[in-house]
Amino acid sequence: MVTAWTNSNHYKYALKMGMINEDTDTIKVLLMRSGFVFNRDAHATRLNIKGVIGPVNTIAFVDGGGGNDSITDSGSGFLTAGLVAGNSFTISGSASNNVTLVALSVVAGTIEVATGSLTTEGAGAAVTITADDELATGGGYTQDTKTTGATTVTEDDTNDRCDTTFPTVTWTAAGANIGPTPGAILYSDTSSDNTIIGYLDFGGEQTIVPPDSLNIGNGTLRLA
Repeated sequence: MVTAWTNSNHYKYALKMGMINEDTDTIKVLLMRSGFVFNRDAHATRLNIKGVIGPVNTIAFVDGGGGNDSITDSGSGFLTAGLVAGNSFTISGSASNNVTLVALSVVAGTIEVATGSLTTEGAGAAVTITADDELATGGGYTQDTKTTGATTVTEDDTNDRCDTTFPTVTWTAAGANIGPTPGAILYSDTSSDNTIIGYLDFGGEQTIVPPDSLNIGNGTLRLA
């Protein structure tokens, strides 16, 4: 398995502002759903992978015909809720559109989705939209529980960088497969906004079959 690490841009800001301390913060490790694509700009905080809006009665649905369908919010709350392009999200509480979709684009008042996804429906129902890009619980994986354990921060003057290292993180498949999953997000569960530190790309979708394990061995978060 070939891996590549990408820091979020918000993480760099959080470091400068003293919002995050990798030496003392609790750092969580989340496996991501199949098809997830990390965006270093958009994926700034945990809210951007688990945003929720609702229940609100300001959300309507538009069948765009041959073009993209859309979800509108007259309260313009989508960005405040943390929703971003690429989110997998589930709609509940509507009359005709309780489905799970992927956002093509998100602005404050509109989410665009693929054509043929929605039925036109006016606002009024108490609608909730819940984004969740983490791998679902099951098969030996439990959402939002795994941490890196103790971390060690070291200054490397020889290579002009700073490294944060942590012990091996392990998930063991039991009763069902874990995955497929394309990578893992690490975020600070201690920082005020749950800063996403970055994303470990596995180089392709990985499926762990019982009794095998997925290990992130002797991890290093590097700032150069």
